Order: sequence, then structure tokens, then C-alpha cells
Amino acid sequence: MSPDEKAAFARTFLVHVGVDTGKRFHVLVARGPDGLRRKPLKVLVSREGFERADAELQALFPDTERSRMLIGLEFAGHHGFTFAHFLASRGYPIVNVLPAHTKRTKELEDNSPLKTDAKDAAVICKLVADGTFVRFPFLESPYAELRVLVSYRHRLAVEATRFKNRLQGLLDLAWPEFVAQVSTLAKHTPIGLLERWPLPQDLLSAHKATVRAYARKISKGKFVTERFERLYTSAQQTIALLQAMAERRMEIQATLARWRLVRKQMVEAEARISELMARLSSAQALLTVPEVSAVCAATILAELGTPHDYAHPRQVLKLGRDESHREIERIEPRPPASVQARPPHAAPPALPARGPLVPAPRAVSQLLRSLARTEWRAQDQSRLRHRAQAGAVGACRSAARRPVR
Repeated sequence: MSPDEKAAFARTFLVHVGVDTGKRFHVLVARGPDGLRRKPLKVLVSREGFERADAELQALFPDTERSRMLIGLEFAGHHGFTFAHFLASRGYPIVNVLPAHTKRTKELEDNSPLKTDAKDAAVICKLVADGTFVRFPFLESPYAELRVLVSYRHRLAVEATRFKNRLQGLLDLAWPEFVAQVSTLAKHTPIGLLERWPLPQDLLSAHKATVRAYARKISKGKFVTERFERLYTSAQQTIALLQAMAERRMEIQATLARWRLVRKQMVEAEARISELMARLSSAQALLTVPEVSAVCAATILAELGTPHDYAHPRQVLKLGRDESHREIERIEPRPPASVQARPPHAAPPALPARGPLVPAPRAVSQLLRSLARTEWRAQDQSRLRHRAQAGAVGACRSAARRPVR
């Protein structure tokens, strides 16, 4: 849907409503058929608040049906999702106004950069009437479940990395040589050894044959004698701290237990993801792309949503590369459009449906490469910006220390 088509689509509605969402309350501004915007309405995030907002809209415009009121929401993260689904259940058409559009338009409202909830809601209302919005994807099953599972697994992966880094920090003081004896702490063998003998003193106090037999058992014969001898020698020649050994042992074992729990939950989440992926024909198409794993394919589908919403693979590519931001990026470095200008839940507006469509593997591959290039460019720009800021701060400090003549 082109900008002109979206503007024409917005003109078919008699009432336009803008909502600035928040954690505890939302602010709503409505514009009627006369083109005048009403006073801001504060909507509490509760059943009573949502019911009151619906009643207020009906009281303001008694002759207008709910289906003739176009409501646009600017989401603050996940805040506002419940209000959007409540309004959709009452029959209101819902669209999404991007925060980047509101930020660039608010100074045109009153020639001031002042930011308030009421002003933002009024700007959102104007953008909705002008057709500056994207569609809000109400995901169908199993895509809704897939998005929740992918987000859940991502948080678990972050937690697992955090526990791994914490364990490595503990071993830097309790057993510094252990990390050099294994390829990675995430393998089953080092975790099993640390769970039974978390400190080098514990390993040396055990019988050597017992340790060797246990290491060969949990590694399925891969922990050969030479590796065991190097590990045993590192325990004998360790430079570990000898203070608070009991407390360090307790913390290492507790960290390992929590890490094991997180990894178990990740396995359960991935099993559920595999079940859902088996029901989707689009998932099987993604898995034919080289170097695209099941988790990667699930992440792509969770972000894209229902394939029926896309009429052309070019719409898929637009999620990772927005050509309209090229001139802006030349003027001022900014985060990639996929991070700042487009929330995770937003998808491009769908053209008239042409039947079921599965994203082409080539389009998905191009999307992955585009996302990678965008992320790398954003990281380089961030490093340059931080370096310039550090240089400016250093110059100011030098000027302040320079004696006045």
C-alpha cells in the first residue's frame, strides 16, 4: 500500500483517534468529521479504564459506528498491546504509528520540541488522518505462539550466557587454570566435573582413578588420559586463592545449578518450537536455505507473522532494509530502521490478498544479509560516536586545567 493509498484509506473513516500508550495509562485524542480534535482523555490500564474509553468515544460520536473510527496507537515497547486487542474485539480498526514519525512531526505541531503525552496523542491523531501509519499485525495461531516462544528462548539464551560468564569469573579466582583445559565451559564434560569437584582441592582429595573413570564416562570416552593428566597437573600447580574456599564452592555449585535449569528450559522451548514449525509449510521452505537453522527460521517467522499478509517478497526485504532512510543516515548516524523506526511487532501494510504466499528462500537469504549489514553499520557508527564524545570530553578537561595567562 503506497502513501497515497494509505491516505485515501484513512479518508474513508469519519473519526480518527490517536493513542499514546504507556505502562500505567494511555492518552487518547479523537478528531471528528468536523476536523477538530477533542480534549485528551486519560485511559487507565484496567478493565474499567478500557470500558470508559469505549464509552467516551461512543458519547463523543454517537452517530458514528465503531467500524468507521480508525484508531492509531504508538506502542511503548509491549505496552498498549492489551488496549489494541480490546479495541479490536469491540470492532475498531487498528493501525500502528511508528515512534520515529511522531518524533519528527511533533515540532510541526507547535514549533516546539516539547514532549507531553497529550501533545504526542494529538500528533498521532493527525498522522492517522494523514495516512502515516503501518498495519498492526493480529497474529493467528500458530504464529502468535511462535513469537512468544522465540522471545522466551531468546531471554533464556541471554540468561545462559550470563551464567556462563559468571562461572568463568568465579573460576578466575577459584581455579584459573581450568578454563584453559577445556574448549568451552558450555560442554557437558567440564560442567559435570565442576558439579562434582568445583575446586582444585576437591579434585586432588578424590581418588585419581575415580576422577579419570568419571571423566571418561560423562565425556563418552572423549576425555583421554593426556587431557586428564593436564587437568590434574593444573590442579596441583594452581594459583587459586585459598581464602573463603567453602563460600566459593557454594557459589560455583549454585551457579551451575541455575545454569543447568536454564539450559533445560531452553531444550523444552526448542522442542515446542519444533512442534509448531512442523505444522507450517513456510517453515519448511525456510529450512531449505543454506545455514538457516530451525531456531533462525522460527525467529524469522515470528517477526514476519502470517505469510498471507504479504503479497510480494519485496515486502519481506523492506523489514530489514528501508530505502527511505538512506538520506537521513548520510546526515546523522542513527540506529537501524529495524530497531528504532520499526517496532518488533510491526509489519509493512499488506496489499490486496492474492492467496497464500510462502516467502521465497532467496528473499529470506537477502533479508538476513541486509539485517547483518545494517547491524554492523550501526555498531561502527556507535563506536565512532562514543569515540568523538570521549575526545570532546578530554578536550574540555584539558582546557579547564590550562592556566589563564
